[in-house]
Amino acid sequence: RKASQKIEGHRLQPEQAGASVLPVEAVFHYHGERWEIAYRERGVGVAEAFERSGNVVEVCGDIANTSLCRAVLRLWVKNKAHRELMPKLRGLADLHGLSYTKAGVRLQRSRWGSCTSAGTITLNTKLLFLPPHLVHSVMVHELCHTLHMNHSLLFWKQVETIDAAYRKHDSEMKSAWKYVPAWAARSDA
Repeated sequence: RKASQKIEGHRLQPEQAGASVLPVEAVFHYHGERWEIAYRERGVGVAEAFERSGNVVEVCGDIANTSLCRAVLRLWVKNKAHRELMPKLRGLADLHGLSYTKAGVRLQRSRWGSCTSAGTITLNTKLLFLPPHLVHSVMVHELCHTLHMNHSLLFWKQVETIDAAYRKHDSEMKSAWKYVPAWAARSDA
């Protein structure tokens, strides 16, 4: 019961936003980047996102279809998360002598990360919106699950050897949703 309450405390609780509003920026606290989001009408029923110089992402396509535009932006964030989080996870695992079978990113609704008994680590795309110390904490947590598939005392001792401030970070994660913009936090389905 206590474990399930703790998990619920870590679930994303995104703010609500109007369905017709398109975002004009994306702030990735993970590495201190701010991206301007520009839109260009081109075609109907399709849209694509392109990274431009000067931290501009341009969404080209059916701009009137706001659900489609937000979905394209979420896909852009997912691809960006894969490029940036996977090398960091690998480096952290290597540094601490931990291993996993495979890893990836997903647009998860409720979990920041997960680790299967087969050693597959999945990180939430939305981690890019969080400060680096919280992303590090989530990665450490999931990597430690490759040794202990529970939240036993041994698990927490392992976490503490890598992240001495894990209790503070764990507490901060309860309100980490505040960093995630509504357009990225929810699907339009």
